[in-house]
Amino acid sequence: MLEFFLDLGHACQASLLGVVAAGTLMGPSSARPKRAVGKRNGSPHTNPSLGDLMTKSKERLARFYALSDGIFAVIITVMVLAFKAPDGHDLRALISLWPDLVSYAVSYAFIAVVWLNHHATLRYAQYLTGTLALANFANLFAISFIPFTTAWLAESEMASFPLTLYALVFFLVQGTYMVLMRESFSHAPDGIDPGSRTWQWRRAWIMLAVFLVAALVTVMPPLLRLGLLASFLILYCRPDAFQRADDSAL
Repeated sequence: MLEFFLDLGHACQASLLGVVAAGTLMGPSSARPKRAVGKRNGSPHTNPSLGDLMTKSKERLARFYALSDGIFAVIITVMVLAFKAPDGHDLRALISLWPDLVSYAVSYAFIAVVWLNHHATLRYAQYLTGTLALANFANLFAISFIPFTTAWLAESEMASFPLTLYALVFFLVQGTYMVLMRESFSHAPDGIDPGSRTWQWRRAWIMLAVFLVAALVTVMPPLLRLGLLASFLILYCRPDAFQRADDSAL
């Protein structure tokens, strides 16, 4: 785990050095701040240029993205480490782990789709704001509960209350993601297709309602409730609602 965080730190450092090197290649006039005419408290002072401010903003966003990706990686690692070997050594022993396998498959697919949409959404953020940071950390906080609820759901063999808590975590992840969407899309250019923006919000509200139904309607069979939770794959397999407005889509 320590080596993972060291590698993540090195990756962040390399990305930041790349940003600084890019600014240097633009030439001395853009790489060095200009000294303003006049003095402050008896000494010359430097006014930051627009290029410097943009570079610092990109550096903050790069660190922000790297931290988020690292947390996603840790969550997936913790979830797979919760797997236990079957008691026996035959196919029947492996089949007996079906609650573990099913819940893990749904959780892994959900985290993968959340990461894809998380990345696609944050591409439109131009600078790091307090709302963006708080919404992102709230979203990651909700996602961090998935390994715990997945393990409990598997251990209980799809019992009602663990399944309700599992669905509520999905609901919380979706709700915090929608706050992240709102803040990130507020930075997007006005030229984005309004139809794509409408569809992005429409499917977000649909899945929020589906997750709430799966959490609250406990009279449904467990596998049907789990199937409702897995229905996000129908709407969210393609995260780029703004693909026509951006040639660099995933």
